[in-house]
Amino acid sequence: MASFTPGPDPAPLLVVLHGDSGHGPAELLSRWDAWLAPKGAAVLALACPAERGCKGSFWRWNGAPSWITQQIDGLASRRAIDRKRMWLAGWSGGASYMGHRTQELERTFAALVLHGGGIPPADDACGHDKRPVFFLVGDRNPLHHLATSLERHYRGCGHEVRWTLLPRADHAGEWRGLDAHGADIATWLMSKRIEGA
Repeated sequence: MASFTPGPDPAPLLVVLHGDSGHGPAELLSRWDAWLAPKGAAVLALACPAERGCKGSFWRWNGAPSWITQQIDGLASRRAIDRKRMWLAGWSGGASYMGHRTQELERTFAALVLHGGGIPPADDACGHDKRPVFFLVGDRNPLHHLATSLERHYRGCGHEVRWTLLPRADHAGEWRGLDAHGADIATWLMSKRIEGA
């Protein structure tokens, strides 16, 4: 399932990946659209593809990032997309998938947002494209140490990193944290573009 919101042509685009349970594509689309549509950006919320063997979890599926670019190409066949201003956000398991495959994803997206998740990449080598990264994470998430390991990877590779820690927030608190920080993240995203593309 793919959903998107209209905007001006060519539109900047945020692609959003859901987590392993709850808060699916429709809910993610609604939340992000509230902050990005007023800025003239579109939102594409993707469901992990069951037809490709996904059983509801992006990071367990671990499919090729080319599937995501194919969904963008499908949208671009219907409306103009600003390919220099495309960003990727992941919630929970979607963020973990992004960390695991980050070097490939950095080739396509001008910035990454990791919300309530993140795991170190499968390959610890630095990618060629060092895109800016925004973390929104809570220190009471039992897997928080994985997000901090991913942060260290990005900092060690020379990425611009925005680390927004939600003190005493568990996973549910991380989700609620988007209410307070979503507008700031959207503003941050709007300033990010791939130069020379």
